[in-house]
Amino acid sequence: MSTPDPASSVDDDGQLKLSPLAAFTSRKGKGKPSEKVRLDAAVIGTNNSSIVSKRSVERLYLKENEPQFLRYFVKKPHRRSPIINRGYWVRMQAVEYAVHWFLHEELPHLPVPKKKVVVNLGCGYDPLPFQSLSKENPNAEVLYVDIDYPELIAIKASIVSQTPELYCLLTDTRHHATAVDHVHYESKQYLALGCDLRDLWTLQRLFENHRLVDSAILFTAEVSLTYMDPNSVDDLLQWAANLPDARFSILEQILPSGPHHPFARTMLKHFESLSTPLKSVFAYPQLRDHIRRFSSRGWKSVDACDLLAFWSNRVSHSERERIATIQGEPFDEFEEFYIFCQHYFILYAHISSNPHTPFHSPSILWSAGGEYRRFPSTDSATSSDENTPCTRFSAEFTASPTLKRRFGAAASIGWDSLVYQGGQGQTARLGTSLCITHSGEGIGLAKRNGPGARVCHTMTALPNGKVLLVGGRTSPDKPLKDSWLLDAGVWKKVDDIPSARYRHSATVVPSDRILVYGGRGENRSTLGDWLLWSEDRGWRALPALGASLPSPRFSSGLCWTDHEFGVIGGGLDAKGDVLDDIWRLELHEDPMTGNETLRAFWSMVNVLSRRHLWKRFGGQMIYTGFGKILYIGGVSGLGLMKCENEILEVDCNKVYWNLLTAFYSCSHANHISRAIHARFPKDRTPFLIGHSVVCLQERVVICGGGGVCFSMGTCTNDGIWTLSGNEKYDNWRFIEEGQGLEDIQQGMDMLMPDSPIPETLEKGQLNGCSKLPDILDVKKVSISSAEEFRKFVEAGEPVVLQGLNIGTCVDSWTPEYLKSTVGNNRQVVVHMARSSAMSFQQKNFKYQTMQFGDFLDAAFPSLLPSSSQHPRLYFRSVSLTEPTVAPANLHDDFPELALDFALPAPLSMAAENLHSSPLRISSADVGMWLHYDGMANVLCHISGTKLFRLYPPADVTKLSFPSGATTSTIPDVFSQAVPGTTPYDVELNPGDIVYIPPLWLHAAKPLTPCVAVNVFFRNLSDKAYPHGRDVYASRDLAAYEKGRKKLEGIIKDFRKLPKDVKTFYLLRLAEELKDGAKK
Repeated sequence: MSTPDPASSVDDDGQLKLSPLAAFTSRKGKGKPSEKVRLDAAVIGTNNSSIVSKRSVERLYLKENEPQFLRYFVKKPHRRSPIINRGYWVRMQAVEYAVHWFLHEELPHLPVPKKKVVVNLGCGYDPLPFQSLSKENPNAEVLYVDIDYPELIAIKASIVSQTPELYCLLTDTRHHATAVDHVHYESKQYLALGCDLRDLWTLQRLFENHRLVDSAILFTAEVSLTYMDPNSVDDLLQWAANLPDARFSILEQILPSGPHHPFARTMLKHFESLSTPLKSVFAYPQLRDHIRRFSSRGWKSVDACDLLAFWSNRVSHSERERIATIQGEPFDEFEEFYIFCQHYFILYAHISSNPHTPFHSPSILWSAGGEYRRFPSTDSATSSDENTPCTRFSAEFTASPTLKRRFGAAASIGWDSLVYQGGQGQTARLGTSLCITHSGEGIGLAKRNGPGARVCHTMTALPNGKVLLVGGRTSPDKPLKDSWLLDAGVWKKVDDIPSARYRHSATVVPSDRILVYGGRGENRSTLGDWLLWSEDRGWRALPALGASLPSPRFSSGLCWTDHEFGVIGGGLDAKGDVLDDIWRLELHEDPMTGNETLRAFWSMVNVLSRRHLWKRFGGQMIYTGFGKILYIGGVSGLGLMKCENEILEVDCNKVYWNLLTAFYSCSHANHISRAIHARFPKDRTPFLIGHSVVCLQERVVICGGGGVCFSMGTCTNDGIWTLSGNEKYDNWRFIEEGQGLEDIQQGMDMLMPDSPIPETLEKGQLNGCSKLPDILDVKKVSISSAEEFRKFVEAGEPVVLQGLNIGTCVDSWTPEYLKSTVGNNRQVVVHMARSSAMSFQQKNFKYQTMQFGDFLDAAFPSLLPSSSQHPRLYFRSVSLTEPTVAPANLHDDFPELALDFALPAPLSMAAENLHSSPLRISSADVGMWLHYDGMANVLCHISGTKLFRLYPPADVTKLSFPSGATTSTIPDVFSQAVPGTTPYDVELNPGDIVYIPPLWLHAAKPLTPCVAVNVFFRNLSDKAYPHGRDVYASRDLAAYEKGRKKLEGIIKDFRKLPKDVKTFYLLRLAEELKDGAKK
C-alpha cells in the first residue's frame, strides 16, 4: 500500500487513522478552525476506535471460511475485552441481518426490474459493501453507496483503490484522487460519495444524477446520525420517506430508563468527553419515541427492537453457542452485555404498509426477551412498561474507597455489622476482606492467610455468628471449589465443595446448615445439583423430589424464610435464556432413615404478576420477615428494568404453590408482588449488578457493585447504600484486615470517650475505693390535671403516676381474652432469648415467628415452673401494615383491643404529641437491655409484676454505651453494680404508669408474665428530632446525629499529621467540648 493522504496517519495500533482536524484545516485553508469544524472533526474521530473494535471481533468471531476485510483498514490488530467484542458482534450482526433481508426481499415484477441500492450513511471505514459482495449473489443488480464526510471518504477510496482484495470484487472501477462532483470512487457495484448529510439539496441532486431515485433503496446508519442535530436528522428522514421505494435501518443508542441510569450516565459522560455528545437520545430517548419519529414523517411500517430482543429472538441458539465456546474468549459479563443491549436498538422502516419486514412476519416471534415495538401496533409488541411502584425506602449512601469492588460477597456478622470479601477491583480481582459496622460493635479481621482473590462466590451467615464462603472463580474458565469459615474474625479452611462452581446460590436453612444450588462449573457448564453443608458433617448431596424441578441455572435468587420453606427464582439457564419462574422449597426428613430430601413446588404467580419484574438474573434475594422477600437488582430479560422497579417485594403468605390453586394465585397476583421504589438520588442511582445485599435488623444494606459499560468505562457504586424506610444511618465504619475497631475508634474516643465495660460486682462488694451506689426509689405521685403532668415533663425526672384509670384492660387482658379477641392464628414475631437478660449488642436472642395463641400459651404457663424450664419470650408489636416503616399504633395494629385501653385525661400532652403506642407482652425472667430513647415515654403497666431500673442521662458515660449507640454493652444491669452511677428502681404492678423522660437510661425485668402499653410522644419542637423514619422512637436528636458526622470530618482532618500532634489537638478539642457541655 502506498503512503496515505497527508491528512491521515498510522496510529500506535497500526490503524490507518484520519487526522480529522488537520484534514479540515488543510481543505478549508489555514487559520483557526471554527467550532463547527472542530465538532465535525470529533465526530469523524469516533470512526477510529470503532473500526479497531470491529477488527478485534472479525479476528475472533468470524468463521474460518469468511473473508476478513477490516484488516485492510486496521493494519495492526488490537484485541478488545470479551464484553466489547460481544457487543460489537451483536451490533454488526443486527446491521448485517437487516441488509441481508433487504437483499433477499422479493420486489414486484416489473418489465424493467428495479435495481437495489444499499446506502450506508456515515459509513466510516465500514467494509459492508465488500462483505455483502463476497457473500451474496455476485450477479445481483445491487449498488452499494457509502456516504460520509469528504475527508474520510477520500481516504477510504484511496485504500480501496490500492487493495486488490477489495477492488477485485468490483468492475468498471474509477478512483478520483480529487473528487468529481462529490464522487471519490465509482464502479458498477460501488459508489463512494463525500457529502455532508445535512446538505439535502446536494443529496437529492446526486441521487438524481446517479439514477438512484427510482431504485429500491435501503438506507442504513450505524451510530452515525446520533451525533447530528436531531432536527437535521428529522429532515433527512422526511426527505428519504419521499423517495418512491425507500427503507431505512438505523442502529444507535437509547435511554430506556432515562439519563440517570448508571449505564446511561457513563455512556453520556464518555461521549461528552470526546466532544461528540449523543444528541438524538435526548430528543428520542425510548423505542416508542423512535417509532413516532418515523411514523410521523411518512414511514408507513416501522419495527424497532433493542439489541437484547435481537440477540434473544433473531440470533439462533446454535450461533450463540458457537460464540460462547470461542477459544481464548472467556466470557462471564452477562449482566453488562444485557444492559448494553438494552441501551442500543435497531429500527427498520418502510414507506409502504408492508406486513413483511426483517422484524415482522407470521413466522417471527418476540417472546424470548428484550423489547420490541411496531407501527402500526400489534399484540406481538413487547414492552417493559409497568404500574407505578410503591415508595417504601429512603436510601442513604456512604462512600468508601475500599468498596470500589463488584461481584464480591457479603454476610452479616453481628446485629449491625457485616463482612465483605473479594470482588473485582479497579485493576484486578481482590482477595482481601472488609468489616463494615454501624454501631461500633463489629469484629476485627485477622490479617492472615484466607480465601484468595475471587469473584462470583457466596458468603452466608449462620445463626451462631459464623460465615461460610463457598467457591467463586478467578477467570471464567477457572471455577473454585474451596470453602472457608469465618469465626471471630479468623478465616479457617473447611472441606471443599464437591464440584467447583461460581454464580451459584446459597442460603442458611434450619439447624445451622447452608443450602447451595446450581452455578457455573468446569467448562462453563450449568449446574443443577443441591448440596447441604453443616459444620459437623461437611458437604453432602441432597436429593430433590417433585412433579417438576427447577432447571439447572446460575445467578438466581435464593433465600429461606422462617415459615419452614425457601424460595428460588430467576437466573440464567444453560442456553443463556433468562428464567422467570418461582419455586417453593421444603426440606423433609424420613422419620425411619433420617435421610433428608428437598421438595420443590412451582408457582404460576410469575405468569401474570408483573412478569418482566420476575424475569431477571443477577439479583439478590433476602428474607425480611413477616413472610416477605425482597428481590433486589439484577438484569431483566425483557426491556431494561426501570430504576424504580429494581426492588421487588413478594408476599409469600399469599402465594399458592401447586397447580390446583394456581389460578387463584394468579387472580390475586397484584397483591402478591409489587415493585418497591427506593428514593435514590437521580444523579447517583446505584448500579445494581455485581452487588451484595445484607439485611441488618431494620436495614437493608447494599454493598459494592457495578459493571463495565461496554467500551465507555466502568461504573462502580464505591460504597454502601442503606435502605431503611425514611431513617438515616450516617456513621458506618470500614475496617480493613488486620485493623481492629479500636484503631478506627481511637480518634473518636479522644473526643467522645466511651466508658469501659464495668466489672460484675456482687452486692456489698467494693471495687477498689469506689463505693457501690445506693438504689433510689422512683417518686410516686397522684395527679389530676394536664398541667400537673406538664410540670413533671418539664422537670425531666421520672415519676410513677398512681390512681389513674387506663381502661378495662387491667382486668380483662388475660391470656384467654387476648387469644379470643385477637385470634389464635395471627402471626407475630417474638424475641426468643437464651438467657434471662437479653442483650441487643451481644444478640443473645433470635427472632421467631409464632402464632399468637402459641406465643401466649408459652409465655403464660398455667403452673409457672422454674425459669430454666420454660421459654423466655418477649413480644414488642410493630406496625401491622408497614412494620419497617411506620411506628406501632395500638388502635391500628390491634383494633380489637384498642377500646379496652384508654390514656387518662391528665396525659393529654402525650396523646396530642403521639409518636407510637406499641403493645408489649413478655414471659417471666426475660430482661430488657439497658437503653435510652430520644422521645418521652409513658409506660402503662397492665398485668404482672415487673422490676424497672432507671439511670439519669449523666450516667451514660459510666454505663458502657458505645459511640453512636443507644444500647449498652452491659449484659445485665440488675446483676451488676456500677460505681459512680445513680440507679432508680420501681416495682410496677397492674395499673401503674411510669413517666420516662427522654435520654433516661432504663431496663426492665419481668418477675411474672407481663403485659404493657408504651406511649411515646414528642415533648420538644419537631425541629429537634431527626428527619425521617424512627420506628422505635430510639433515634438520637438531630443535633447529636449531625454533630457526630462533623466529628468524623474533624478526625479525618488530623489523620495525616504525626500521632503526637494529632493527639495534642484532639485532646484540646475534647476539653472544649466538655466546657461547652457545662455552659
